[in-house]
Amino acid sequence: MEWRRSSALVLFALVFVAHLRIRRAPLLSESISSEVSPWKVSGGSTIDYDRIISQFGCKELSPPLLKRMEEVTKLKLPPFLRRGFGVSHRDLDKLLDQYEKGSNFYVYTGRGASSQSMHLGHLLPFLLTKWFQEAFNAFVVIQLTDDEKYLWKDLSLPQAQSLAWENIKDIIALGFDPERTVIFRNTDQIATLYPNALRIQKHITLNQVSATLGLNGSDSIGKFAFPALQIAPAFASTFPASIQKKISSMESSKELPFPLSKAGSLPLCLVPCAVDQDPFFRLARDVAHVLDAPKPVLLHTRFLPSLRGIGTKASSSENNSCILLSDSPATLKTKMNKYAFSGGQATAKLQRELGAETSVDIAYQYLRYFHPNDTKVKILGEQYKNGEILSGQIKQEAIRVLSDILSDFQSKRARVSDQDVIKFMRFE
Repeated sequence: MEWRRSSALVLFALVFVAHLRIRRAPLLSESISSEVSPWKVSGGSTIDYDRIISQFGCKELSPPLLKRMEEVTKLKLPPFLRRGFGVSHRDLDKLLDQYEKGSNFYVYTGRGASSQSMHLGHLLPFLLTKWFQEAFNAFVVIQLTDDEKYLWKDLSLPQAQSLAWENIKDIIALGFDPERTVIFRNTDQIATLYPNALRIQKHITLNQVSATLGLNGSDSIGKFAFPALQIAPAFASTFPASIQKKISSMESSKELPFPLSKAGSLPLCLVPCAVDQDPFFRLARDVAHVLDAPKPVLLHTRFLPSLRGIGTKASSSENNSCILLSDSPATLKTKMNKYAFSGGQATAKLQRELGAETSVDIAYQYLRYFHPNDTKVKILGEQYKNGEILSGQIKQEAIRVLSDILSDFQSKRARVSDQDVIKFMRFE
């Protein structure tokens, strides 16, 4: 009898623990197949974006919403967004509603520089940000988190600051409007960021940061303090009056004031970013009421996959896993031919008989991200899948398209001076 009572208690305890585990929203890093955090992304053979949407609690970036963006702006979306590489969003539909009523918004994105040059994957949020600037005449804020890289990487503070400076030149070369863009390093503007960062820090607990970002007791206190500094620019009140005035001067669709609400009259902030940055802005949305500000709007993109396979994102920490914007034509060709994972068959004969698995073929996926012609991309995919063309031909087309992108970028980058950086970094 005692044995049965003990067994029942053990069974009850196991069921209770299982119940707790089911009810608790797990970190995505606990998934067997995917690990997604602001500092690490891997997914085995693939990254499960449906799972990310579910676990992060975002909304799918649906075709009707993308169509609405084009209808509102009368502009074609960037190629990668047209082809399904947008993942999810938070309140993008509400931002469009407000815009059509005459409200304004600004766009905020950023970069944590750990290398001299950005790579192709880093382009995606910046190309999307630039599209929003052009489509909506929106003011753009770009943060360089040199402090983050100092805390997380084996870099001295001067090294982190220098890498950020060089990456700012990369960003400027993409063609942002200097009159409607401000770029800054956190270490330069800490006095500007700190008042709102302090308000944010007061209302976010250690447990929240640990649970949301996966930090633990062995991490430095700087890592726990940092999230507030990435969150702060998502609220217009963080910036000096001169910047706030520029943010508010966006030409809206109708001349109506921003609707007064619980969140006062501050403009909305739109944050285009890769989905791994969402945890920071979940925290931002949680504390928006503290600053009497609207919750930031999020638009998430997929990761550009590593050359080695679609299960991991491209990383400048592994030179042969990515195409750097500074790569020469010869280096680009070598990387694509030698390291890009192929979905084609082992022999030309088998390729013609069986065709390729385009969903895992890196060269073809890069074409889907960057080729300017939708029809051409679709035809190439069908021919490759049907065995009409070989892996080498797909790689050659990818090399051609990417060579044009790199050549154009490098030409513009060579003309960016330190004075240009200083101009974009002026807070006035």
